Amino acid sequence: SVSTDGRFDISNADRLGKSETHLVNIFIRGVKTFIEWEQMLESGKSIDDVIANTKAWEPAGSYPPTGLAATVVGLPEWIKAGCGDAEYICAEKGATFPGDVCPASLPDLSGHNNFATDVLKADPSLYGKLKDRKTEKGVSLAKCLKTGIDNKGHPNIKTVGLVAGDEDSYEVFKDLFDPVISARHGGYASDASHPTDMNPSNLLQEKIDPTGKYTLTTRCRTGRSVRGFRLPPACSFEERRELERVIVKGLMSLTGDLEGEYFPLHGSRSFAGKPTGMTEEKEEQLRKAGNLFQEPDST
Repeated sequence: SVSTDGRFDISNADRLGKSETHLVNIFIRGVKTFIEWEQMLESGKSIDDVIANTKAWEPAGSYPPTGLAATVVGLPEWIKAGCGDAEYICAEKGATFPGDVCPASLPDLSGHNNFATDVLKADPSLYGKLKDRKTEKGVSLAKCLKTGIDNKGHPNIKTVGLVAGDEDSYEVFKDLFDPVISARHGGYASDASHPTDMNPSNLLQEKIDPTGKYTLTTRCRTGRSVRGFRLPPACSFEERRELERVIVKGLMSLTGDLEGEYFPLHGSRSFAGKPTGMTEEKEEQLRKAGNLFQEPDST
């Protein structure tokens, strides 16, 4: 309604086609959004772009979502260009190599410095040999190589410059992956057998910092891939949601000392137990503690 002494009566006009809880949730999210806009205005920020890209709340089953999330609408264009399933193309950042089909000719690599481009510079014929191949799940060489072409690297910081789009990438493009892996991991051969030791009694019992003056915190990070799914550089929105469902189902079945709680990122709508994800406060707490998963890169 119109303002009465600075007060507004707010209601949503939707009725048919939406459940009772759906309508209430639209109202809750709508009022919360109005307050966020008001706070932005009070701090001197413009809300024009935010309003233009704001979508009505939808239940978790209404996937895939469209448009940009409110948390990223106000970010620079070069960041927003990488949000969603579309390939990241941004001339401002030099990210112009396609991620689906390789160009006919290998781009100029004279200014590049990463393991993948080193291999291609040493044997340019590899590009012509591999550029038209695809794995059974549709991963192309372009998808694997895009990060190494877009990011030229630094003379003193050697990155890999190559990512696998799925498990088969290592075989379909092995002529490139094998020498890159060998160079990155000190001569690790393609037929080598990776050792494994999960016996905790073999861990050193030494204290890293007996004085307690120098070390603030330590952590061990492990990573595993789930067979049957494409890897992060190539997986789709639907694949990520199914992968999340499978992993969370497994984790939520743990008991005893391993039992825990799942915290989706703030704004996530993929987990029924937390339909809007964790709170912003919880997300910031986990970020400061170094406990949030990082996005994948080519290092």
